[in-house]
Order: sequence, then C-alpha cells, then structure tokens
Amino acid sequence: AYRIISPFDGQVHEGKEDDGDPGAGEKMLGLLKRMGLENLLLVVCHWDSGPAESLGVELFRCVTEQCKDLLKELQQAVRASFPTEELLGLEAGERA
Repeated sequence: AYRIISPFDGQVHEGKEDDGDPGAGEKMLGLLKRMGLENLLLVVCHWDSGPAESLGVELFRCVTEQCKDLLKELQQAVRASFPTEELLGLEAGERA
C-alpha cells in the first residue's frame, strides 16, 4: 500500500495490491490513512505452505498489528529526529 502527496499539485495518490490475499492491501492502506501518514510505501511479505484461505481472519489480524506497530515506531523515530516546528513546516520563531 502507498500514499504519496505530489509536490507539484498537492494531490494524494494512493494504491494497494493484495497479491492473492484479498483485503490485505486495503487493510494496510486503511492504516496509512487512519494514522495520517503520507509519502510512504508499506510492503508486507509472508509465505505459507498451506492454502491461502487457511489463515483467514488471523492473517488480517497479524498483518494489521505488525503494520501498526511498525508505523508507530516510524512515527516516533521521525518525531525524535526532527524538532516539532520542522515537522509542522514552521520557521523558527513562527507560531501556528
């Protein structure tokens, strides 16, 4: 799943791919939207020797939880690396 904001026109471009796990890409894209994350590509890879339908709901829970944890860690790392003003696009001394 991905969400990208064009630097040219500010338009949001987003998409997803399930690759045989119907609904998995939509869950990942939904996470990106709910967390307000942009300019990211989120890729999940899994392999299983059994039939795809054998994991069902458990697969979605696992994908969603792992992605959520990863994205929360990413948010914390970005916030720790940049001052709040820089993340908000504010210049030094400027207030929102």
